[in-house]
Order: sequence, then structure tokens, then C-alpha cells
Amino acid sequence: MRGLVSRFIVLVLLGATGYAQTFRGAINGTVTDPSGAVVAGAGVKATNVATAVAITASTTSSGEFAFQDLPLGTYKVEVTASGFRPAAFDNISVTAGGAYTLPVKLSAGSAGTTVVEVSAAALTLDTTTATQDNIIPAEAVADVPMNGRDFTQFAAVQPGYGGYSVGGFGSLNGTRANQMNWQIDGVDNNDFWHNIPAVNQGGVSGIAGVVMPLDAIDEFGAQTQSAAEGGRNAGGIVNIVLKSGSNQLHGSLYYFNRNTAYGDATPFFNPSLLASEGLPHSKPPLRNENYGFSVGGPVIKDKTFWFISFEKQKYTIGLSGLNTEPSQAYQNDALALLAGTGIPESTISKQMAANFWPSYINGLPAQPGNYFATNPSTGYSYNGVIKLDHNFSEKHHFSIRWFGGQGSQTAPLGGSAALATASSNLSYYFEKAPIHVYNYAATLNSALTPRLTNQLLFGVNYFNQVFNDANHSFDTSGYGLDLSPDALIDGKPILGAPNLVIVPSTALQTTYPGFAGFEQVGITAPEGRNDITGMLADIVSYTVGKHQFRFGGEFRQGHVDEFYFRK
Repeated sequence: MRGLVSRFIVLVLLGATGYAQTFRGAINGTVTDPSGAVVAGAGVKATNVATAVAITASTTSSGEFAFQDLPLGTYKVEVTASGFRPAAFDNISVTAGGAYTLPVKLSAGSAGTTVVEVSAAALTLDTTTATQDNIIPAEAVADVPMNGRDFTQFAAVQPGYGGYSVGGFGSLNGTRANQMNWQIDGVDNNDFWHNIPAVNQGGVSGIAGVVMPLDAIDEFGAQTQSAAEGGRNAGGIVNIVLKSGSNQLHGSLYYFNRNTAYGDATPFFNPSLLASEGLPHSKPPLRNENYGFSVGGPVIKDKTFWFISFEKQKYTIGLSGLNTEPSQAYQNDALALLAGTGIPESTISKQMAANFWPSYINGLPAQPGNYFATNPSTGYSYNGVIKLDHNFSEKHHFSIRWFGGQGSQTAPLGGSAALATASSNLSYYFEKAPIHVYNYAATLNSALTPRLTNQLLFGVNYFNQVFNDANHSFDTSGYGLDLSPDALIDGKPILGAPNLVIVPSTALQTTYPGFAGFEQVGITAPEGRNDITGMLADIVSYTVGKHQFRFGGEFRQGHVDEFYFRK
């Protein structure tokens, strides 16, 4: 199936009271005098502590102020008004999708008197948004041990989540398992085909094909109830916000290694059977390495900032098991049966037996379970993030970001790494799945007036993955087996072994009781898909008194090309 194209448009978001940001935050509040009366026209300044970027506003006639669509971080808010002592509030934490409500009560005095400084940590209360946000901050993202350093597993700690968290395939709000809207910095991170995350999607054996470096994540957040501008899926929004540079150079360097040499237990599955067959009963190898770095800093102090991160993952997971291969001894028995009935040997069958099965099986005896394999599952990925933030002025902030991940995995189809078992013991027919995933974003935030702001967001999500047998170099037509003589790619025949299953004869089953058949070949059908989603969104916010109105529109286009080379 080729050329499956989907285009859709989401328009008209009419806001009522409250905020609904999904990957930025807000600060709002009311300024009052000692008697509790509102103070109109007070000057309010919010300063990002890390970047020293400041935004100013004035309180309305009802004494209210609001800073919308702010980059995440810790802020300081300063308030000044004629006839009152200046007030400053530190440690205001702006989180993704949250609105920090700050009540300000001024004291009588003059502008020249001492500034009243208050830690805002005890004052935080979100009273302006109906969204239900569950935020995991950068410290927890970095410190919580995650198997494979896969951020999608954080979804499992969210209230209302159920199911299998690896690869993002789980249920939120009681919806179907693929009904969450995954985002990175507000940009679509959904694989359009499966409707699960593209970045960190589970590949072969459920292990993420590429990984977003955890040290690049500033916050992981899930909105189990969001406003109309979130939309798309009923299960809520799962968004990760990536770090930015600051005025101070900061970063990390890390190396993680999981290894059987550190004390994994010897498997206890069927030790007596292995001993009776004279086969080894030892620990399958397990090695998983993650290493990388993150670093960010200023290009121009207080104005332009950069951040980069890189992580490589490489693993080997030993898989063992017993199976039966059509060795030369088995073939000789079959030829003897044919000779007794006067049936000649098939030339095509001879060619397939000689080519589709590796030569090292030929010395195995003619008995069930004649092959014990320890072929490992292997995989790797290279993953990187580059982000640039620039402040054109106090009113205009621009951010551009790139994520790229590339890797490949090889594992038996249907095998269980957890139980160290394999459905196929021939490494020729392990499934191989190269993968490329890219996610781009560009955002322009503009505070046009103290009451009017605009956010323009552009993003592209790209996913490409193909599947085939680890060894797919076989030319079946060259062996005399023309399955699809008219099926060509660039004028050349499609390579790869067909899915062959050798069914034992009644005589063989009588000779070898319990013999269920030989291991099949060509298990993975050569196929793949290319999945691209682009989006352009604009949101205008306008504040009037205690109310905020949000208007916006979004254009989104998705294209999926799912292709098969064998039916």
C-alpha cells in the first residue's frame, strides 16, 4: 500500500478565562494595597534568573497583571507603584502548561525606601487554569532510574495511566492505548501510522529505536485535562520541554553500563534439559551502554543562548534456545525415503536447502532439538539535540531546535529479551530494523502590549523505518524459485528468503516422536514506512480584567507511505 495521504485542519480556538499552554508557562496575579484595594497602573517586571531576560507590564484597572507563554525556568517579579514600597518576589517557578498565580500586597512608603523581598515558593497557587497538569521537573528526570533511559516510561507515574509504558503504548484517562497526543516543545511527536510517539518509539523487542537524551529534558508533563487548543486526542497531552542555554555555562557528562559481569544470576529455565543434552547452562550475555553529554551557555550575554546534547546507546542481549534444523543427516534420511518410493529429488528444494539455511547446521544430528543457539539481539542509536534561543527585544523571543536520531536493531521476531528466549535461533532470520527520526521546531513569542501576546509555532516530525531479515541477500529466482517474476526494484529482483515452513512427513514423526517441524526461514517480510507530519499554529492571547481570551488556528498535514514487498 503506497501513497496513503492524510490532510486535516484544526481551526478556531476561542478562549474563555484561564490559560491552556502546553509547553510554556505563565505568571499572573493581582496587586493590592494594605487595605486590600486594587492598585491600577503598577509597574510589574518579570526576569528570567538564568538568562536575565526581562518582560514588563502594568496592572489593569482591576489591579491585575499577566505574563503569558514564558520560557520555563525560575523568575523574579518586581512590582513598583507610586506611594508604595517596591516589592520583589524570588523563586517563582514557571512550568509547562501552568499559570503561577502571585498575590502581591504592597506596603505604604516611597520608592526610595527598602525593597520588600519575599520568597514566592510558599505563595504558588494556580487558580486560573482548569487544566490538570502533572509535571516531572529536570531534577527528577535526571535522577529517576529509567530502563534504557526511555522518557516515555515517565507516563506510567501519571494519575489515570494504565498499560504498558515502554514506547508510549498505554492508556490515559481510560481511553484506548494509542490516544495520547505526544509533543516535544509543543511540536507533534506522533507517529502518524500507529499514533504513538515517533521519538523513543519501541522498536524490535520493545526497546526504543532512538532515544531523546534525558539530560536534554527540562520537564516532562502530562495534561490529563486540557483546553480546546490541545485537542487531537482524548487521552490528554504528553509533552517534554527541552533545555535552553543560559548566561552561565552548564552541562553534564555521563556513562552508564549494565553488564552480566556485574552479577546477573544464571537462568534457571530448564537446567536439567540442557544438562541432559550436554549443552551449556550459563548466563546469556547482557551489555547495555549509554553515554553522552549536554552543555549550554551564552552566545551573547542576556540575548542569545545555545544548547546541545548527544547520547549513544549500544546493547547486546544474549538469547538462547533449542530448535530443530534440517541438517545433512535429516536430508539424507529424507532422500532415502524418496529413493524407496522412486521419487526423484527436487532441484529447487536442493537449492533452497543449500542456500537458505547456513552451512554450519549440516553437521548436526538427525534428532529433534539438535541446535542450541546463543545468538544475541543487538542494537545501537546515535541521538542529538541542538537548540538556539535569541531575544530580538523585550517583546520578541525566538527559539529554533533540532532533534535527530539514527540507529538499527537486530533481534529475533517475537523473541523475549526478558526471558532470554528466541522464537528463531538462526541469526540469518533475526529481524533487522534501521530507523531514522527527526523533529524540528521554530517558535516566535511576541508580547505586543501588556495585554496582547502572540505565539507562532512551526514544526516537522519525520519517521522512517524499514524491516527485513538480517540476511536478505538471497536471489530466489536464481535458485529456480520464481515467486514474483514481475516484481522488480530498479529493474532488479527483490532479494530475500521467502517464508518457508518444512512440514515433517508422517514417517519422520513416527521415527522421531514429538517432532513438530523444522525452524522456518524468511520470517520478516521486507517492508517499511515513511511518516512525515508538518504543523503551523498561531495563538493570540488578550487579557481584559480577570478574563483572558485566546484565539488561534492550526494547519497540520500528515503523509504516510507504508510499503510491502511480500504479501
